[in-house]
Amino acid sequence: MHPLARARALLQAGDAEQAARLAEAVARAEPRNPTAWAVLGAAKQAQGATAEAMEAWSQAAQWAPKSPAPLIALSGMAEALGQRREASLLLQRAAALAPKDGSLLARAGVLTWESGESRAAMALWQLAVKRDPTQVLAWRNLASGWHSVQQHAKAWEAVVRARTLRPGDPELHRLEGHIAGSIGRTGDARRAFEAALALRPADPAALWGCAASAPVICASPEEETHAASQTALDLAALTAAAAGPMDVSQWLGAVQT
Repeated sequence: MHPLARARALLQAGDAEQAARLAEAVARAEPRNPTAWAVLGAAKQAQGATAEAMEAWSQAAQWAPKSPAPLIALSGMAEALGQRREASLLLQRAAALAPKDGSLLARAGVLTWESGESRAAMALWQLAVKRDPTQVLAWRNLASGWHSVQQHAKAWEAVVRARTLRPGDPELHRLEGHIAGSIGRTGDARRAFEAALALRPADPAALWGCAASAPVICASPEEETHAASQTALDLAALTAAAAGPMDVSQWLGAVQT
């Protein structure tokens, strides 16, 4: 078995230390081998050795300039260090190498928004849905962003697209309800909150929305008491909600020059 294949197997088995030793030996012997650096980076990352992992992934990026994998890995580590703007820029570079993958731009938009650059984030989300119209995260965040600046028609279109793509998500029905209610579409708001409650009974935000848009739907004393104690759904928090750390395993086997 090739040392790198063995290192991968060890890494998958949870022996990151031995995997790192094998991968490092190959990387030192073949310094232009991007796969060796990538496996070393993944092993060091699994050990929690962030600085060494970032150095290894940087080498992988240098010797595999056409692969998004090293950039995605570096972005995840930069995000973990709180460097959201740098993490976003790395994902944008990765997205340029994977033109059919809208998820990279969608995630980059979240990081950019969290960095305080709302306009740049909106631009990234618009590009994400243009590249891949099935990106629910981007549509959802576009809806929230446009709603926050009173671009109601665009917000409505975006939230409907997101909810259509993921009809089983109560948060999207709630967001649709709040946007509909704010632009006077009371019937649509009521239906959206009812859908959210059907998916997640006794959801506080949905109960609040029902009470605000159609009190008869939340007519029980218990629901009214509960609803009265809730505040409106925080759209900014929803916008900032992230998909979680990115998994680069799908790319690890495809690092190539």
